[in-house]
Amino acid sequence: MGRINQDEERRNARRFQVSWDVNVRGTDQTGSGFDEAGTLENLSSLGAFLYLTRLVNLGERLELRINVPFRGNGLKYAAHVVRMDQESAEAGVALKFDTAVPVFLLAQ
Repeated sequence: MGRINQDEERRNARRFQVSWDVNVRGTDQTGSGFDEAGTLENLSSLGAFLYLTRLVNLGERLELRINVPFRGNGLKYAAHVVRMDQESAEAGVALKFDTAVPVFLLAQ
């Protein structure tokens, strides 16, 4: 399948390479709702890149809950898909956040 872009890529914020657990909610390409664990690869104040086992449509709205390992807390973002890369069993998903300020989730 290769790479599919919705918008020209613009990197206006510094990206941090991470390998954090993330939980993603949304609707896949078949129209089915899902709540799936994934792996966050990089993060900036504007967006993120992660891997999922299912395909989602460009422009699809997703909710991310990022588990921050060194604090025990989490971050919650609303985002939309701007790019899909599928070169293996997992799909790479590039997201743009609706806002640079997340909802902070306290450890329980």
